[in-house]
Amino acid sequence: MKGKNYSYSTQKGSYGLTVNITPQMLDQIKEIDGQYLVGILKDQEFSRVHRESWVGKCPFCSSRKKRNSQESYKPAYLNPNNMGYVFSCCSCKTSTTAYKLIQAVRGDCVAEEYLEARWRAGELAGGGFNCPLPQRVREQLLSEKEQRKAAHKMEYELKKARNYIAKYEHLNTGNQ
Repeated sequence: MKGKNYSYSTQKGSYGLTVNITPQMLDQIKEIDGQYLVGILKDQEFSRVHRESWVGKCPFCSSRKKRNSQESYKPAYLNPNNMGYVFSCCSCKTSTTAYKLIQAVRGDCVAEEYLEARWRAGELAGGGFNCPLPQRVREQLLSEKEQRKAAHKMEYELKKARNYIAKYEHLNTGNQ
């Protein structure tokens, strides 16, 4: 994949592949996240404490629970981290990535658009990122993998046949 700053970790317990995200990549991710996350929280507004964060009511728990007058209000947050925005609700203790939040609240169609936008912006999805590859790209990569697999198998079978002929050719020429 083009334009990635990959590194492979040899530490025990690590996943092996990490992406070293540049500030430009992070800015692109935040910009795309911001476009898709606007209005996803109820009564969403910018945080007074952290200027890049949003605060509002959780789309999962705020609609189904009735507020008790003694119970204090616990907000939900959209905070930026080194991979984009992360959703956390202080009330229902839900924490998830921007992709999973968009998928749960806005549906699969909008979530797929979000993945496509991140991919078009410089392949900012997939291995090492907190959102998967778009379906179209995943299918293309699997197709290419199957083609490589078929080519390797054909090459192996051809090599196997040549080796068989080379091994047993002297037996056929010696008997005649």
